[in-house]
Amino acid sequence: MPSSNRSFELNYTTAPTVAGALQVKYFNTAADQQLGLPLTDESVGLVGTTPFYWRADAVGGLSGGEYTLKLAAENITGIEDYLSLRILKRSGAGTAWQLDGRAGLNTGNNLTPNVIRTGMSGFSDFTIGISELATTSVDDIFIRNQARIYPNPLQNGTLLNIGLKHAQGQKCTLILIDLQGREVIRKSWTIGRTDYQLSLPASIPEGIYKVIIRQGILQSTHTLQLR
Repeated sequence: MPSSNRSFELNYTTAPTVAGALQVKYFNTAADQQLGLPLTDESVGLVGTTPFYWRADAVGGLSGGEYTLKLAAENITGIEDYLSLRILKRSGAGTAWQLDGRAGLNTGNNLTPNVIRTGMSGFSDFTIGISELATTSVDDIFIRNQARIYPNPLQNGTLLNIGLKHAQGQKCTLILIDLQGREVIRKSWTIGRTDYQLSLPASIPEGIYKVIIRQGILQSTHTLQLR
């Protein structure tokens, strides 16, 4: 394993039908092909993968059951929202990356994320799907440079300002999503000369939220802390 933490932690939630063992190997290089992308999972657009992956092989007849998988992905350059990372799976080299199971609640932070997925089954190649690397999408770079939300952290009851430069007259949509992946607010407006102000209901609990800003075919993802 590399000096960065890239651990592979699997815990069965439903016991396997046939007992056996699992052999896991880590590859400190990008998988040979990146088929199947882009993918969308809970409003998160996945456009690339990390430059490393794992291969897990069942031995001794191991089969059946469901598990939760946690992959540590320390020191991925350029991550701005670790909550948007997703575990991807493929059946082997030359096949498409797919989503298996359900996204869990990632832990850690942007420098030391632990990516979690529940309800998974079967073994093969695993990697981490990303939407936040600055080099993965020209469109995302553009809108990220243009879009800003402030203040952040935001005091409950305070107006949230959304600024989009050089986009006057275009339609924009903001989606606020909680850590369980539930949509809390969706608001659309036409971009004017000044920053748009959004009043969040006082009933929204304090915590960390994901903010998706869509402008035409462009989309950016931000993290908002509500106090």
